[in-house]
Amino acid sequence: MHPVVKYYNTIRGSFPKIAFSFAYGSAVFKQQGKPLGDMLDFIMSVDDPVDWHDQNLQQNSTHYSILRHSGARGVAAVQRWAGQVYYNTRVQMNGKLIKYGVVSTHDLCQDLQHWNTLYISGRLHKPVLILEPAPPLVISAAMTANLSMAVHASLLMLPEVFTREELYIVIAGLSYQGDFRMIVGEDKNKVRNIVSPHVEHFNRLYHQPLNADYLSIRDHCITQDKSIQSTIHHLTQLPSTIQANLLHYAGLSSFTEEHIRNLAEDSSLSEHVHKSVKRVVARSSVTQSLKGIATAGISKSILYSSKKLQKMLTSILR
Repeated sequence: MHPVVKYYNTIRGSFPKIAFSFAYGSAVFKQQGKPLGDMLDFIMSVDDPVDWHDQNLQQNSTHYSILRHSGARGVAAVQRWAGQVYYNTRVQMNGKLIKYGVVSTHDLCQDLQHWNTLYISGRLHKPVLILEPAPPLVISAAMTANLSMAVHASLLMLPEVFTREELYIVIAGLSYQGDFRMIVGEDKNKVRNIVSPHVEHFNRLYHQPLNADYLSIRDHCITQDKSIQSTIHHLTQLPSTIQANLLHYAGLSSFTEEHIRNLAEDSSLSEHVHKSVKRVVARSSVTQSLKGIATAGISKSILYSSKKLQKMLTSILR
């Protein structure tokens, strides 16, 4: 049994009912050239956030910042802002430091299917450690769709020939495009450091989405069909939020058959896709970070930010 799963089983009973949960981050998947992180990161999907926070405030009130005084409805309302996740951070439980984010099952599925914020869906583009025996069918289906859409979006930004690692770096980087924390507060080599040590994890995660007739895979080299027909197929499989942004950047009014072909023939399509993803991330990352100050409290936010800045400076000076 994975040590994080074993640990999670010791704290699971301290929380109200959770529909689905996973662990992620550098304390679970070691990044290249770095020690394991000192804080375990969890995401917990719950069916009724108000009821869940009401129970959790009774059981674990010290996990919350001053926002606990707004009650369960106030906390759940803050949760809906930006990335639609409410984090309790730097919580000591059973001898370990943890951070756990709470998201409603409905909002989780919406982000997985439409990339409304790319906050949780972006985390699930990368390998994570599933903590429940199996996600509910509605979440499992949305997770599968999310991986497939990540491949379609990435292929539109890649040349005809590329390596598996290059593909995974583009996929893993989707949720960091437009994130202001990549300018101030994050390791500049973060995406590569996530992918390079875990290519086999990515291989397993993307085995099914990469089993497609528009791809030819030989060892670590991938060749994609760059025909107009294949490009059109990728465009039609993108999440609705990205499709809407593409129309905006291409100066088109609707996702009609004619406009899809116009997009497929546009020499700036790769740039349009990049901007479309960046627009989603930029919008949610700033607000989510500001929300984090309120949900964590000033002292925890300063400590957390200082550690992030230290990582950034280390990566620059390395």
